[in-house]
Amino acid sequence: MRPLYVIIVFLICIGCSNEPNRYIDTEGTNLPNMTGPNSDTISFGIFTTKGDILDTYIDEGEKELVLEFDQYFKNDITFGVIVLKDFMQSSIKFEKEKGNYFEFEALSNSSNQFKLQLDSIKDAQELDILIVPLPNEYPETSNIEEAFDIGENMTLRRRINKSNASVVYSNIDAEALNESIIDSIYLSKEKSNYDYVHTVKEGETVYIHVGNHTNSPLTYAVIGFLGWEQVKIDDKDVVFTTVQPDTTNVIEFEVPAAEDQTPLQFFAFPHPLNVNEVDYDSKNTYSTLRAFIKK
Repeated sequence: MRPLYVIIVFLICIGCSNEPNRYIDTEGTNLPNMTGPNSDTISFGIFTTKGDILDTYIDEGEKELVLEFDQYFKNDITFGVIVLKDFMQSSIKFEKEKGNYFEFEALSNSSNQFKLQLDSIKDAQELDILIVPLPNEYPETSNIEEAFDIGENMTLRRRINKSNASVVYSNIDAEALNESIIDSIYLSKEKSNYDYVHTVKEGETVYIHVGNHTNSPLTYAVIGFLGWEQVKIDDKDVVFTTVQPDTTNVIEFEVPAAEDQTPLQFFAFPHPLNVNEVDYDSKNTYSTLRAFIKK
């Protein structure tokens, strides 16, 4: 097996373990005794059809990619895949299927390769492959451990090479709280409240909290999915918000109509449209715990 750029080690409590989640970024090397059969690891990366790994940048002329995804848990696990162009859900061809959302089952201790055929990316600055575990899982109770397991995301963020690219976005108005409880993104039913939200109802107002523990202002792109279709926030498909140091920005969201048990989840991308090899955080993607519509 060729080495993958990213190896993520995380624990899914479907009969595996109750330990906290943990992550490892190997910078392009497989770690001895860390991955392989029954190691409770997932490793993945994207390549050209010639087998060249796509690390930080991707050429604007690329139209076909290969997603390699190896999972070494004892259980078969289903994953959902969404491709984003500048944080907008985009239609692609996944293997032989055309659409904007796909699912695949990764068998226990298996190595998998999937062909992705893109529409033109010349009009975009960032390409992201968002992967979510157990997209159809519905916890019957508000079990926080299970919520963390299904709330994880595995995202490959890539900057699209352009000769004259410039980063342009406009911030939305967001209420700033003088607190630094969180350093990523969290969904709650009240401002400054960080209780786990298991279910929400149509028409209910909930609050997306985005925090910054750093010493410098930090901009995020924030998007949401309802039933794995992109949903508008503040009447926009993508919102940008700059969070001051040791501050939390709050974005209101009114829950739309949807079927019972439909999942609702939000994602925050720090340093949007500026993925680079120097700033590790520019490759990160943060996610809220997954909530569900209740009729």
